[in-house]
Amino acid sequence: MKLAHIGLAVLDLKRSLDFYSRVFSCKPAGTTEMEHVKIYYLEGENFTLELLHYPDENTPRKTGLHDHIALQVDDIEQEINRLKALGVEFLFDEPRSIPGGRFIIFCLGPDGERIELIQG
Repeated sequence: MKLAHIGLAVLDLKRSLDFYSRVFSCKPAGTTEMEHVKIYYLEGENFTLELLHYPDENTPRKTGLHDHIALQVDDIEQEINRLKALGVEFLFDEPRSIPGGRFIIFCLGPDGERIELIQG
């Protein structure tokens, strides 16, 4: 089995499309419209994001809890500097060491979603 995509419900579609395209170099990969939702697909280097936009805030939808999405990077310090230059907000100042000699740090997406960068 392998991951097919990550689906994120977004409040402001234009803002989220801009953020993931500009900050994480995602490229448009198609759209789908259903009765109550517009879906925009973005391709990253080795992942697909599915941005779900519900234009009517009163549309009932099933949602689960998600804690974060994680993106692997080669050089976490370089990536932190690049994202800070783009105005991305981080949850803590320095990368943290985790078991296995890896390092992580969390930043925020445009709707407050947590994005983990992991090196190692």
